[in-house]
Amino acid sequence: MGGKQVLVETMIGLTLALPVDERLEGTAATVAIAIAKGADIVRVHDVKEMVRVYRMADAIVRRFKSGA
Repeated sequence: MGGKQVLVETMIGLTLALPVDERLEGTAATVAIAIAKGADIVRVHDVKEMVRVYRMADAIVRRFKSGA
């Protein structure tokens, strides 16, 4: 499995300058971009919300890749 692991938690905090409990939108944006760039697995704290983001981003990316 030649994949790479990338940690972006610090980037979200530095970019938004918000406490951890107020970074939901940053996490959502990061998850969506990760999926668009080919990530198959993401580790998050807000699981319910990020599953929805993951499913939506994955559906969009796969639809565009398949030409539908």
